[in-house]
Amino acid sequence: MASISDLSAAYQNSQEPTTQGDSALGKDEFLLLLTTQLKYQDPMNPMDNTEFVAQLSQFSSLEQLYNINDTMGQGNQLSLAMNNTMMTSLIGKEIHFASDTLYNGDSGVSADVGFYLSNSGAVQVNIIDENDQVVRSMNQGVLLAGEQQVSWDGMDDTGALAAKGAYRVQITYQSESGQEAALNPYMIGHVNGLQVADGQPVLYVGDQAVNPALIVSIFERNEN
Repeated sequence: MASISDLSAAYQNSQEPTTQGDSALGKDEFLLLLTTQLKYQDPMNPMDNTEFVAQLSQFSSLEQLYNINDTMGQGNQLSLAMNNTMMTSLIGKEIHFASDTLYNGDSGVSADVGFYLSNSGAVQVNIIDENDQVVRSMNQGVLLAGEQQVSWDGMDDTGALAAKGAYRVQITYQSESGQEAALNPYMIGHVNGLQVADGQPVLYVGDQAVNPALIVSIFERNEN
């Protein structure tokens, strides 16, 4: 007598393909094949009980997998909705986020520049446009070790307002002994908006979109 696998192959070969998608045997097709096998079995040579129980077990396992998948899908949707709702609590907060990009938009420069000095030394902050041209050089002089914060007013070196758009921040450091190094900047700004795009939250600091995964610290906004 034909087995489920034999009938499955025959069933799939008899169907006219309509898509290029998943061709895996689903639970409805599995049940149809099982009942078809029972319908056409030889009454003089009925299905072996052991084989029948094994095939029922296969169907039960398949049903459980589908139920688990449905439950996980619902759980993921609920988790995503809760996460997006929780993100609204960041509005008005100050965040530090890993990035070397600033945005000069309608509301001005999106954020301040932060960086850390392990030792005191001379620091220069360069603002670079999309053509890799330095539009503003800000010499900070000699700074002490520790966390540092620098603001850019959106002006270029000639005193004119820089064009709107994204700018890259470059920080160079020179120690007291003359050794030079590049420092990694991070951005400091206040969250003023939230947008959900394709189910994923995007925060806004000024006109700059920020992936929440880039946040390294969060602080209460100081109104003073």
